[in-house]
Amino acid sequence: MKQASPSHNLIKKILVSRNPCMVALKRMLVIAIGILGLLSLAISTQSLLPHNSIRKDFVQEYLLAKAVLTGIDPYTPLPELADRLIGPLPNLIFQHPSPHPPPVILLSLPLGWLTYQQAAIVWFAFELSCILVSVYLLLQWSGMRANLMLVLICTLFALAWSPFRQELTVGQLMTLNLALLIGSWQMLRAGKEIRGGILLGCAIAFKLIAWPLVILLVLRKKWRAIGATGAVLVSANGLIALFIGLQTVADYYVKVGPLVSTLYRSYCGNFSLWSIGWRVFAGTGTPVLTAVNAPPLVEAPNLACYSAVILPVILLTVGVFLAMRTSTFDASFGIMTCVTLLIAPITWSHYLILALIPMTIVLRRLFALELPRKETNLAILLGLIFCIPQTFLNDVMLMFADRNLVDAGGPTVPFAVTIISLIPAAAILGLMFLLRRVDQIPFCTVGGESSPSDNLSSPVQ
Repeated sequence: MKQASPSHNLIKKILVSRNPCMVALKRMLVIAIGILGLLSLAISTQSLLPHNSIRKDFVQEYLLAKAVLTGIDPYTPLPELADRLIGPLPNLIFQHPSPHPPPVILLSLPLGWLTYQQAAIVWFAFELSCILVSVYLLLQWSGMRANLMLVLICTLFALAWSPFRQELTVGQLMTLNLALLIGSWQMLRAGKEIRGGILLGCAIAFKLIAWPLVILLVLRKKWRAIGATGAVLVSANGLIALFIGLQTVADYYVKVGPLVSTLYRSYCGNFSLWSIGWRVFAGTGTPVLTAVNAPPLVEAPNLACYSAVILPVILLTVGVFLAMRTSTFDASFGIMTCVTLLIAPITWSHYLILALIPMTIVLRRLFALELPRKETNLAILLGLIFCIPQTFLNDVMLMFADRNLVDAGGPTVPFAVTIISLIPAAAILGLMFLLRRVDQIPFCTVGGESSPSDNLSSPVQ
């Protein structure tokens, strides 16, 4: 029998040891992470101050609602809407129409009756409640007793992770999407297809990036869930069409959405696989933000639009292949969540909070398998990579900037340096293949009986 490595034994000893010193050390670590979460929350609340709140992404949702209530086209460019409804936006902020789909208006419409400052506070509280719900559902699925104290502690742990802090700071839609996707996953694995489909439909209606999960439903032949998802999408868009008109809804999907995507497709903060082709053949940068720029590796702009499609198509194909060869629905859902993150046209750093779903699945499986050495070490490595803030990656890239070459869009760095900004994408790929790996490891058997942990990951058909 192969002996476990010293590092592997050390990891297991730290996690399960009841030695008083080790227990005290673990408690201190928990307290430190909790304090970090509180500090992160405090930093996020600074975004609610009047001079900061106008810079939040949430201004897009508010202006959509306010425009509908006042009879203005909600997809008028945001600076023009702001001038007419709440006052001018800061320079170089949102120089385009809102990128969010029409069903978002249904969600934000009640906030249009409030002042912007009031609405921003309400949305912040709503996002916190979404995080609490997500943590509760994940703890419940993990088999832990999800009492209020544990939920609050784990929520602080989540807030200590920079994507959650960024999400709360900008006031985006990802915490809501996280709660909806977790709810959909839990309903689907329990055989409640219609409820699961409704929740997935809501997630796609508010943020289109979750559409690859529909492919999983098709391959798993969950027809009722597919029907429920489709019904929600049609109903949501049909309902908002009564307020803004069918032509405005159609124009968003045909014109506005693609237009906004083109503005950020090669931005260094966008680590979607779609961005790679544009970076390689057209260069890194965006006309609407001051950020790191880089020349193309090969000057061939005409090839960019074609090459940009190749990697997302390959990943989608590989993701579907892996998802259909997993032993559990949990693993297949986690894999397709990773695919969702990487083949979205734009993937910001705060989108990483959706990775909490596959992360939780991997952790539960690792503990059920009694922490296999290679997979546990890889999980630790990926965890450390995920903990690197986007701001740190930006600072590292700026260290290589040519001080003599600064254009209106920001500092310029060599093409190779911008690969640093793709580190989160590499971590998501690693997480996807780790999830596939741990799903394939059989549980240890003793005396012909399965490990009790085997029940933790029983397949759900």
